[in-house]
Amino acid sequence: MSKYLIGDIHGCANEFERLLSAIDFNPSKDELYLAGDLVCRGNASVRVIDLAIKHQAQVVLGNNDLRLICLIHGGLPVLERDQVADVMSLDPRKQRYYADYLVSLPLVIAEDEFYLTHASLEPHWSHEQIVTYAKQSQEFIASLSHKQRGYLLGFKYFHHMLQDLSLAQLERRAPQVDFTRMPLVPSTYASLYGVNPQDKQLTTPWLTGSWETDAEFRQFAEMMMVFTVARYKQIRLPQQAGILYPHTSHQAAQFADLQNVQANLGSVLVRDPLQPYADFNLEIRNTSVIDYQQFTYPWFAFKQMHAYLSQHHTEFISHNPNLTLTGFDRPVYFGHWHIGTCVSLPAGIIGTDSSCVEGGYLSAYALPESKVDMQDTNTLLSLAQPIAKVKRLVV
Repeated sequence: MSKYLIGDIHGCANEFERLLSAIDFNPSKDELYLAGDLVCRGNASVRVIDLAIKHQAQVVLGNNDLRLICLIHGGLPVLERDQVADVMSLDPRKQRYYADYLVSLPLVIAEDEFYLTHASLEPHWSHEQIVTYAKQSQEFIASLSHKQRGYLLGFKYFHHMLQDLSLAQLERRAPQVDFTRMPLVPSTYASLYGVNPQDKQLTTPWLTGSWETDAEFRQFAEMMMVFTVARYKQIRLPQQAGILYPHTSHQAAQFADLQNVQANLGSVLVRDPLQPYADFNLEIRNTSVIDYQQFTYPWFAFKQMHAYLSQHHTEFISHNPNLTLTGFDRPVYFGHWHIGTCVSLPAGIIGTDSSCVEGGYLSAYALPESKVDMQDTNTLLSLAQPIAKVKRLVV
């Protein structure tokens, strides 16, 4: 028996079938793993999902899979670049069948020998945290109604959710948001909320005004940003605005005392909002350069950034629970970002998205079948080499 992993497929069904043939995949004895983003941007999303189901593939949920769920449930407008006519032309019941399949997918597959996630993992989380947070996120998604799927599962919603929660909680008021910035088609507002989308004084559908309940939404948004969105991270100082905490410590102190700020923001990423922390940076995506002046780095370069801070900015990390470093005790496979197959990654961090939908390749990897020594650099680097790849024939 062999275990194979294939990177982001993005609706490229022909290439998927050719690659399965190239590795001589036998579903009766082999196991197939997929790194998410089965759908969108290629034109055969239905066939890809059908093949994944047929071969009993173990799949993690990707951001484009989330996008298709939103499209099916009316939370986002269909764009030409989505290339999902094969899905959207189906009977609504069949569309929901595919949405239900995607909703059932885990955020992380944690085997004894490796981790598999779509975008990233947080190197400060323990194994128990990774498994628990992924399970909690999956259960939260499974609990959503069809309408909630539409307006909660787009990645920009995760971003907006965090900003809205921070402002509302620090100001000790019921949360509100400007609906007009959300990427819903206008006709969707009335059907989802029964409100005028131009009214800027509306309570958001995901914010309740209860710190305890809203903390659950904050944690969900943070976990989804890690598992399905993150590429770049950036060290923020407490006096700077960011995605996780848009309002500075000085402003926070005006609204609530330190004890209330720490107790009620409820983050799984930032343990102390008044110390430097690793925020998300959504502006950078097509390079993999560490910018030491701006404290920005690809998520997988956390060791390099931590080493730099240890040498040049010890005040950032000294007794700072936000920037402790754990790392990973097994190889981490991810998709999402084609840079992962174009640059030299740290040993044990393995990118699998080789830009098939953009005219590149679809790649397959042999997964380890026994525990790997994370100090064995040669073995780790060999795991990062694809065993087969096929070229995209039609762009």
